[in-house]
Amino acid sequence: MKKQFILSIAFLMVISFSNCKKELDLSTNEYYDVSDFLKSKNCQTKCGIQASCEGKKIRLQGIIDEINVMPSQHVFYLKDHAKDKFKMEIKVDSVISEVIFDLIQNQLSGKYRIEGIVEGFDKPTNFTCERGYFMHLIKESDLSIY
Repeated sequence: MKKQFILSIAFLMVISFSNCKKELDLSTNEYYDVSDFLKSKNCQTKCGIQASCEGKKIRLQGIIDEINVMPSQHVFYLKDHAKDKFKMEIKVDSVISEVIFDLIQNQLSGKYRIEGIVEGFDKPTNFTCERGYFMHLIKESDLSIY
């Protein structure tokens, strides 16, 4: 009985620690996976309240979501290479749009690294609201294939 109780407590502790959000040091030159960034403490906030990741230049890595490449709208999506449901909308400055989308179209299957400024917005639904994010790509040199 005592052994079962101890195992139950240990199991609950593992579950509670797995739900902890990690805070990322966005001031480093490290590139983060899309899922790690979006699930981090830096992006956790309520609707209407700016998260600590907003307005900062961040570095993400992932793959291009081939279905969501929209050159006419200057938008594409970077998705996590391991967790398909995590995506970041990338808004490309119109000045560099043609060059960026030519590069993407020529190497859709590559792994990408992107630097840009993150902006947040509220995504209300029927009964809840959550904070969403997108990134501004301003310079050609802020996109690379690795």
